[in-house]
Amino acid sequence: MTGLWTLLIAIVLVRFIPERESQETKWNGFLEVVIALSAGLAFALLGTFWFSRFHIVGETLSSDLYDFCGSVAAMRDGALADFSRDRSLAAGYLPTYFAERYGLVNGLVISS
Repeated sequence: MTGLWTLLIAIVLVRFIPERESQETKWNGFLEVVIALSAGLAFALLGTFWFSRFHIVGETLSSDLYDFCGSVAAMRDGALADFSRDRSLAAGYLPTYFAERYGLVNGLVISS
């Protein structure tokens, strides 16, 4: 998300770069809208027909909630070998502390 904001800010700042000519170019709203819609359509089509061909199969891709619940439960039970490799142990200590006392889901809610 930070990269998206950086890109948007950069696009806005480029608008304020002075041109070499002394004449100010007029803003062509229609052209700007056509370019924006064309770029949006192009990336939507890329995302639908090309990017969708690339996916990860296996244990490395799972729901965050499912993965984090399983990791906190493993830490609560003392089975650190079952803790997800995609999660940080440091992020699991507080939810595990509350999960031991109030249950898994309540422990996640309290720690959040």
